Amino acid sequence: MTLSLEGYLILLPVIFLAGFVDAIAGGGGLLSVPAYMATGLPPHHVLGNNKFSSVFGTLITTIQYNRMKMMDLTIAIPGAVFALIGSSLGSRTVLLIDPAFLNYVLVVLIPSITVFLFVKKNIGKVKVESRLTSLKKFSLASSLGFVIGFYDGFLAQELDHF
Repeated sequence: MTLSLEGYLILLPVIFLAGFVDAIAGGGGLLSVPAYMATGLPPHHVLGNNKFSSVFGTLITTIQYNRMKMMDLTIAIPGAVFALIGSSLGSRTVLLIDPAFLNYVLVVLIPSITVFLFVKKNIGKVKVESRLTSLKKFSLASSLGFVIGFYDGFLAQELDHF
């Protein structure tokens, strides 16, 4: 599928804005996924394109956090490993789903996540890490890494088709 010049003129600013939002607060996919879908791309390609751009933003953010000594690598690395495992399973799961059904899932899921984020305004603002033991931090980082990785892999299917 090829995009027209008008399609690019609409899509590229939205993708830029999504990257900007993602870098500041996260959730840029809430803008980019509907924009990609509006171009008529198949849902698996929408998810692959969205993941391709988000990987680079996440990589740059991780490097910056590490430079500023804002990460505990003893917790972050196992969490990342479990996220990678979950993401792999999620991306393999989404390939088993019919693209027509996946369109409906995305149409319901993206607005639902948006509403949830607007309603739960204190997500990430409550600090509990000082009250957790190292084992609990490890367990929490590993299990959340797996769940979030699965979710992200499911919504951001592997780039096998590219």
